[in-house]
Amino acid sequence: MSRTAWVALALAVCLGSGLAVGRLLGFSGGRVLISDATAPWVMADEPFSAMNRQWGSERARRIRFRTSWDIEGAVPEQVQLRLRAFGRFFVHLNGMPVVFESDPERRWSVFQAKDVTSVLKAGRNRLVVEVRNRQGPALISMDLSGREGRMRGSVSDFEAQVGAGPWGPAIPARDIRRHPANDWLPTPKQGFERYGWVLVGVASAGALLGFWATSMSSMLGRWGLAGLWAAVLFFWGAFWARSVEIPLVAGFDARSHLEVVGWIGSGRLPIATDGWSAYHPPLYHGVVAVLHHLGRGLEGSGSLWAIRLPALIAGLGVVFWSGRLARWANPEQRGVQGLAIVFAALLPVNLGLAGTVSNEGWLAFCAAGAVVQAAQVLGQRSLSSRGLVWVSIWLGLALLTKYTALVAAVVILAFVMVRLSGGPSRESSTRVRELLFFLAPVLAISGWYYARNWVLFGRFLVPNWDLPGPKRTWWSPPGFHSVDYYLSFGRSLTEPFYSSFSSFWDGLYSTLWGDGLLSGAPGVPDILVPWDLEWMAVGYWTALPMLALILLGIGFWGRDVLRSGSESRAMGLALPLVYGAALLFAIFFATLALPFFGQSRASYGLSATPILAVAFARGWFAVEERARSRSALRALRAGMGALLAVWGWAAAMAFLG
Repeated sequence: MSRTAWVALALAVCLGSGLAVGRLLGFSGGRVLISDATAPWVMADEPFSAMNRQWGSERARRIRFRTSWDIEGAVPEQVQLRLRAFGRFFVHLNGMPVVFESDPERRWSVFQAKDVTSVLKAGRNRLVVEVRNRQGPALISMDLSGREGRMRGSVSDFEAQVGAGPWGPAIPARDIRRHPANDWLPTPKQGFERYGWVLVGVASAGALLGFWATSMSSMLGRWGLAGLWAAVLFFWGAFWARSVEIPLVAGFDARSHLEVVGWIGSGRLPIATDGWSAYHPPLYHGVVAVLHHLGRGLEGSGSLWAIRLPALIAGLGVVFWSGRLARWANPEQRGVQGLAIVFAALLPVNLGLAGTVSNEGWLAFCAAGAVVQAAQVLGQRSLSSRGLVWVSIWLGLALLTKYTALVAAVVILAFVMVRLSGGPSRESSTRVRELLFFLAPVLAISGWYYARNWVLFGRFLVPNWDLPGPKRTWWSPPGFHSVDYYLSFGRSLTEPFYSSFSSFWDGLYSTLWGDGLLSGAPGVPDILVPWDLEWMAVGYWTALPMLALILLGIGFWGRDVLRSGSESRAMGLALPLVYGAALLFAIFFATLALPFFGQSRASYGLSATPILAVAFARGWFAVEERARSRSALRALRAGMGALLAVWGWAAAMAFLG
């Protein structure tokens, strides 16, 4: 048993949990609403929109709330108005201003109290609260009480006014919404009704293959594995050939990414404040700019394919790292490698990013390479300086692609430090030399970019959600979250598209097993990708058994770490698990800090694809190992073959059909 590996895992989980809970409770500016029955949060009832807000505007919109109530008889003694508001607020009670403390460090989720006895009067009282919020929607929560308890009257019956518009009823603040596009988008039920007989045929073929198949490991010998790779390359080639149908501007921030490519192609390296996506490190955009320049002389769609080539390479690279990790983690079961390759090649989130202009796939390729290489290097009995250099190179490339590679950097550095500080006694000079072998390449490759940020802006990280300048503040719906958002799941199984508006887990599920946010299209008229959405909807139901196998495989993977007889190998096996947990917590933490519908997106965790692929294959074999007889094993393989066939067919048809 590896104590150091599991201590590191426990620390990572505890740290991530602590940070998430801290955000959840409102520390450091978290935007999670905690329900209060006596003072519910209310907001203006505005039309649904998935568009970004506030960008380019220094002054936030004015939202006003008003309510009134009657006091019969004398005014009670010592009446307090307790108020909390998301944004700057101004209060008028009976035409008189009520001034609260203007503490810039005040958390918006904490009540402020003010004695308003002198302002109240017998009869009708009117309260108006004006809110201007540059970081999200205007929300208020208030309570009015005296010595004898809450005052009589319904102070929760608010009206709201947006700008100079008409007054209308305010509504309870809610972040869980149904996207109106689901009135026209297909559902899994509709997909099964249309393609039911096709799925029966595919399932039957998969069941027959599974029933008559011999051992998966023997099937995927040297030539069988080569044939599998040939099939994968053929499939991805067909997918790439179809990518000419996809407009270059399809995809999250694709226009802005192309703008950065254009700047680099003209010989100018942009800085973070130049544009929406100019804050990204330049590796991906530089590669695209070079290939675009070389592809200009090609006929037909050559230039277009040159721009798309890096995304395709990145997607195939993720498949390669999945097979590589599977082979190292399970050297005695070649079937694990084959299943991992199939899984990664058909995983919808990988295919979706490979067809659009985005640096997310390139980041996943480099970060996955760093994690897989680190697992292999740290899993050896003797630490290889050359291996550390290669880990550092992949990590440097990832950090020169996107900031979120810092998750991989922190996890890998922590494991390297644990490995260097433990193990057999060695001279301090040897440990220092090995640490330098690890640090030097990553700093040489990416350090200059972060140093440039420090010189220009006084900080290493300058993301577009925190750019200097009043006109660069923005937010995206809903702008806040509730506890229910993190505790619910299910919309992605009934209305999968845009289900990230429903819950954190629905967002991850819908974007992992399909293009749940339709490559950034805010609504049906804006959809640019040519996916077959009915087949994609079918895939959300067929993916449920795949998810179950992944969860089972993670459990057995953890058991392998505990049972490993080698301290170093246990550490190598634990590293990918810790990285996967860290990525999940990073996405969770991001939704707390930036409560936007697009934050709960599986593409941010694409670099964990090798981990999911190996866990899936490991879970598959764990199920097979439970068969107590040959006939039971064949029946089991038939059922699993049918499930894999329908999932794979739905995924393939969604992108090629």
